[in-house]
Amino acid sequence: MKKAISLFICALIINVVQAQKVEYKDDVIIVDGAPVAKVINIKDKENMGLTSTFEVFSLTGEKLIIGTYAGELEQDKNNTMDQFYRVTFLTTNQGGIFPVGKLGAEKSFAKMIGKAGIIKDGTLDPKLVQEFTAKKGKTPKVAVVYTLVARDKSWPISLKQDKTIEQVKTIGSF
Repeated sequence: MKKAISLFICALIINVVQAQKVEYKDDVIIVDGAPVAKVINIKDKENMGLTSTFEVFSLTGEKLIIGTYAGELEQDKNNTMDQFYRVTFLTTNQGGIFPVGKLGAEKSFAKMIGKAGIIKDGTLDPKLVQEFTAKKGKTPKVAVVYTLVARDKSWPISLKQDKTIEQVKTIGSF
C-alpha cells in the first residue's frame, strides 16, 4: 500500500513538473516565460467579423500556421462553447480540424498552439505536429444545407457540366 501511495505521489510530481505554463500577451505566445511565436488575427469580412483567421509567425517572421473558421462543418451539439477551425501547419505540409473556444477565440487558439509544444527553435517539429493532430484533432461531419425548391414535375431535370441541377432555371448544385 505504501508503495502505491509513493508511486502515485511521484507520478503527480512528475506531471506537475512537466506541465507548461502558457500565456498569451500582446499577440505573443509565451511558454514557460519564453516568447515562442506571434499571432495575427484577421477578422473575416464574409461573416461580419464574428470569426477570424489566425496566422502564427515565428519570432523571425516566418509564417508557420494558418487557422481558419470551418463554418461548413457541423458543430458539436454537446459542446456549444467551441467551434471548429481548420488548421494548416505550413512548414510540415500537415493539417487538421480542432475545436477552438467561441468566446476569446484568439486566446483559445494561441493557448492551444502553445500547449501543443509543436514549435521548437522557431520552427514546427513535424513529428510533434503529427502527434498533436492525432491526439487533439477532430473529424466532424460536413453540415448539409438543404433548401426545398419548387419545381415542375412534368419538365425534365438536367445535370450540367458545372455541377448544377437545372429545370428551366437552376434549382440546385452539388
